[in-house]
Amino acid sequence: MSSGYFSLTMAAARTGHNAYCTISPAPELQISQGGFTFQPTGANTTTVVIYPQVAQLQMPPCEAISGSLLIVTHSPVVAGQLLVSPPLEVSVTLTLYGNGGVQIGQSTLDAGQSTLNFKWDVSSATPIPESDAHDAIARYLPKQQQ
Repeated sequence: MSSGYFSLTMAAARTGHNAYCTISPAPELQISQGGFTFQPTGANTTTVVIYPQVAQLQMPPCEAISGSLLIVTHSPVVAGQLLVSPPLEVSVTLTLYGNGGVQIGQSTLDAGQSTLNFKWDVSSATPIPESDAHDAIARYLPKQQQ
């Protein structure tokens, strides 16, 4: 498979406490870029660090958290792990998109759980074209929940 770009989004609503979160793609994948939006319930500090092999977030209590990572792969599978500590009292949803906003897969970390392993077959999916990759974060960032 040639190089392909996919958008991995994360969303959660009404988190009640601070939590540390990592999204770690499998070793054969790489994070190209990313962005996250927080609607904190008060004056809080937020930290987001994005490296090629991991996205790290220090999340405050929020009405809504959403984000998107642009994943680059030569593999027919997009896989990895979501870790949230301490576990949240609400679910966290990961969704993978290809070209044109076509949803490829979705996985949910249930409330009270701290680890989610995700894996989606992208061998027959149409990736985001490289020429559109720089706009992908804004395009696939989940809309804030009202």
